[in-house]
Amino acid sequence: MKQNPKRPPSTPVPGDPTLAEQVGAKAARKLKARRSATPGVWFGLGMMGLIGWSVVVPTLLGAALGLWLDQQHQASGGRSWT
Repeated sequence: MKQNPKRPPSTPVPGDPTLAEQVGAKAARKLKARRSATPGVWFGLGMMGLIGWSVVVPTLLGAALGLWLDQQHQASGGRSWT
């Protein structure tokens, strides 16, 4: 029978961590994350600023493009791109 390519081989590869070692490492990471301090106010403000800029910059670029299009096609009249 052919072996399923998505399925890992039944024999472990030397140097690969066992399932127990992987679970232990993940548990240790979770415990370390729980012990560490929660992000401060500045972290929250920084994230709000980052998200804000990701909304503001495309909006301003779109408005600038619309104004440029309005200036380029002023003679045709009728349609405003802003």
